[in-house]
Amino acid sequence: MEETDWRTRDAVYGTKSWAAAVPGGKRPLSGKNWNWFHSMRALEEVKQKTMLWIRGKKRRAGFTLIEIMIVVLIIAILLAIAIPNFLRARESSRAKSCQGNLRQIETAKEQWAMDNRKAATDTPTAANLVNEYMKTATDDTLPTCPSSGTYTIGNMSTRPTCSIGTNGDADTYNDHVLQ
Repeated sequence: MEETDWRTRDAVYGTKSWAAAVPGGKRPLSGKNWNWFHSMRALEEVKQKTMLWIRGKKRRAGFTLIEIMIVVLIIAILLAIAIPNFLRARESSRAKSCQGNLRQIETAKEQWAMDNRKAATDTPTAANLVNEYMKTATDDTLPTCPSSGTYTIGNMSTRPTCSIGTNGDADTYNDHVLQ
């Protein structure tokens, strides 16, 4: 069959009935139709491959169990590093605050002894120190240890102490003693 102009073909056979109008139901593959046929065939193959790829690809709405477990593991490792450092910093801060309170008590003792001309064996009371030489919220009470220890003033020849002391360990960062 000879190649006809596409306008004539569509007018005579219609675009959908072309294959049925040609004997054997096949299009003639010469000239423009050859290129049209192969470009349409290639387009159809691309379309099919795309559809297979889309259908074959699993659409995930969340994370897999392995991904979640890895994230939890990373967080656990970071916490294992951070928590001991946080606890150490907190206890170190409490010890420094306690040492500051002990220094304040010692300074108040020395001022009391000089003002009242006391000997090394004399012992001041909390009321002697707090009212005149220390600034606290309540009268007649020593400042409180942040770790719930209690302070002992002692006589003029000894330094004030905290009941927590050295904590019984070798670390010096958390000792509640004057240095």
